[in-house]
Amino acid sequence: SNPTTKAECTPEAVFKHVGENAIFASGSPFGDVSLGNDKTGYANQANNMYLFPGIGVGALLSGARHI
Repeated sequence: SNPTTKAECTPEAVFKHVGENAIFASGSPFGDVSLGNDKTGYANQANNMYLFPGIGVGALLSGARHI
């Protein structure tokens, strides 16, 4: 969400609840998260313009009923 202060989810929350295997991308810039044990949770930035075509094709190919 923009501005960053209005974000519904933060990388810290994602990595806390999902763990180190989480993939995080936001429309707002965030810093990476230290996970301890010399591991880093990377906070990536993405735009829905790039995500929706892939989600749509994936849903069609997989036969998903709910997204």
